[in-house]
Amino acid sequence: MKENLINSNEIVYQTMRSSGNGGQNVNKVNSAVRATHQRSGISVVSMDSRSQHQNKKIATTRLLLKLQGFETNKLKDLVQKKWNNQTSIARGNPVKIFRGDKFSE
Repeated sequence: MKENLINSNEIVYQTMRSSGNGGQNVNKVNSAVRATHQRSGISVVSMDSRSQHQNKKIATTRLLLKLQGFETNKLKDLVQKKWNNQTSIARGNPVKIFRGDKFSE
């Protein structure tokens, strides 16, 4: 799924404080970003960088990759469902069987 296929209005960003090492910066700066795709409900968190803007870019990239994987899995499931449908078809039960020299097999 490419970035232009997803409307940027469908992504909601939420800032929060990071966890882990970082000293005072962790306690007073909201640098972590959670990106949520509204239609699917899929969300990712980025707290890799000390910059909120960089974390927003990382979160957006991760969200797009996660949505792409989600769409790929949906497509694989659909193909598998169609395949399973084909293998479960009963191919018929003949009622009359004609035998003889005049009938070819």
